[in-house]
Amino acid sequence: MNARKLPAVPAALCFTLLSFFIASGAVAQSYPNRTICMVVPFAPGGGTDTTARIVSQRLAEQLGVPVVVDNRPGAGSMLGTELVAKAPPDGYTLLTVAPAGTPREIVARLNAEIVKAVRLPAVRERFATLGTEPVGSTPEECAAFLRAEIDKWAKVVKASGARPD
Repeated sequence: MNARKLPAVPAALCFTLLSFFIASGAVAQSYPNRTICMVVPFAPGGGTDTTARIVSQRLAEQLGVPVVVDNRPGAGSMLGTELVAKAPPDGYTLLTVAPAGTPREIVARLNAEIVKAVRLPAVRERFATLGTEPVGSTPEECAAFLRAEIDKWAKVVKASGARPD
């Protein structure tokens, strides 16, 4: 079976996309010291939920703190997304991105740990059973991929003549 190559696992994709602020060394050194909440804005059992659960288990083992998956479906994923957008930018409430203003050191730590997790043979095998292949990336690679996708799909929407009602 040919696995789809994704630029990165959804939950691991872009914890860094919106995070461009630098934290003090003390914040980064003490992170994490409590439970991390990974919000999934969809119902349990779907692809994003499954991905989040696989990654959160390994992330908890690597970071030494619990990482819980909190499903917040509704309003076309806006309920969960809004919850994360309004959360403090401290790295303890995540979606597929960390809230804007999350310290760069925390984002870098999360990215490194998630990439490490998705490269583990057991994790890769689990994703293979789901028909996908995780590819860890840097924050910059993720941002470039997302920009390219937005550009590509914007052209499709424009060419179709679709308009919001």
